[in-house]
Amino acid sequence: MENALTHLVYDNSPVWLQNIFVSVEGLQSYRLRYNKIFTRAVGFLERSSKFSWAEMEEYRGERLRSLVKHAYETVPYYNELFSTLKLRPEDIRCPEDLKLLPILTKETVVANKPKVLSTAVPQKELVPVHTSGTTGTALQFWWTREGTAWEFAFVWARRRAGVSLGEPFATFNGRSVVPIGQSSPPFWRYNAILRQTLFSIYHMNERTLDSYIVRLRKGDFRYYVGYPSAIYTVASYALEHNLKLASPPIKVFTSSESLTDWQRDTIECAFETKVDDSYTNGEQSVLLTQCDHGNYHVNYEYSVVEFEPMEEDQETVTAKIIGTGFLNYGMPFIRYDTGDCVEISKIEKSCPCGRFGPIIKKIHGRQEDLVITPEGNIVGRLDHIFKDMVLIKESQIIQYEDGSLEVLIVPREGYSLQTEEQLLHEFRRRLGNTIPIKIRHVDSIPRGASGKFRAVISHYRPPRRWLRTAHEQK
Repeated sequence: MENALTHLVYDNSPVWLQNIFVSVEGLQSYRLRYNKIFTRAVGFLERSSKFSWAEMEEYRGERLRSLVKHAYETVPYYNELFSTLKLRPEDIRCPEDLKLLPILTKETVVANKPKVLSTAVPQKELVPVHTSGTTGTALQFWWTREGTAWEFAFVWARRRAGVSLGEPFATFNGRSVVPIGQSSPPFWRYNAILRQTLFSIYHMNERTLDSYIVRLRKGDFRYYVGYPSAIYTVASYALEHNLKLASPPIKVFTSSESLTDWQRDTIECAFETKVDDSYTNGEQSVLLTQCDHGNYHVNYEYSVVEFEPMEEDQETVTAKIIGTGFLNYGMPFIRYDTGDCVEISKIEKSCPCGRFGPIIKKIHGRQEDLVITPEGNIVGRLDHIFKDMVLIKESQIIQYEDGSLEVLIVPREGYSLQTEEQLLHEFRRRLGNTIPIKIRHVDSIPRGASGKFRAVISHYRPPRRWLRTAHEQK
């Protein structure tokens, strides 16, 4: 388990020992994710990809009824909810019947801990998970060991066509694998179990990005996976300096952030490959994956997804995403409000790929700008900072013209000086000690157009013509 002591030991260890630490953790993850359950799940998903719509409806109806019965019988929150509404599990027979239940919010989950946990799932079968979500609101919850293997089976069955387990790949995500004070390569660590090279997203600047490109050239990586903002930063630098790869990846898999068209174009041009984007959440309530035609589709074996219309124009409907996940029997999420929304085509009624359901053109999830430190480090997603901050209801990061940061916090009851010190520590671990950071408590954080939430806003624009930021106008 990570804590201040393990961080201190790791940060002060030589690189070869840090690689061992990363590999040991990789072995634990491998055993949890890629086991007999994973193999069976992948086999099922290969078969279900050929289901007719009638077969798919029958399957998800069965899964929904099983989930609702389990929640009613073993989860105190749902038992009380059904009793209050004078409902029985038999009243929820199909996805349309879910509208008999209220929408579940993150605040409801937080307020009802531990009543949202199943009493039938042993503690040893639960896997702790942390997420900060769209609004920087921390939520700690649990998956099951079986549900974890299924989660990664969906990743492989739906996203990684053309690649296999055991092939070398590069990762660009929020893990702090390289101490922030390190100023020379390598800005990556190696997980020998999965043949995974984890690149730091907190050390990217004009002095270091050459070394990232050199490592990508030498790695012969089969594919890249990670945050769009981080992969885009490397790709944009490579294009600006005409740095080509001898062995481009077969594909780039992005997730966890909204992927813009210009990020996709830059990545595909720089790395001479295609970007395959997907959307999911830590609550295991929704999985949307992209087909070869660029459209997003619901994975019906994963959950029941409802799209609640918010606004529309002549071509699209913008709708809120509500999900009921099938994988997590330890802490079921039924009609969960993800806080995100999609644009659904009103013109296209079917996709050339043959997948069922609505044609989703865009996903509006977590909206982030880039933060640039005094050292020139270009940092995209900072959600990891808030993943353990359960005493923070919402948060937003603003970088001003002078480069300083202000962190807006909507505190929950129990927020204290110790909470604030922990928050600052997490910022410093990722951004260093030189950037000015001010924390300000507020009652609420304003939304932008159509209620969209921006997790990071930057007014700081240093002269880098090769780098665009998420909210910059063309």
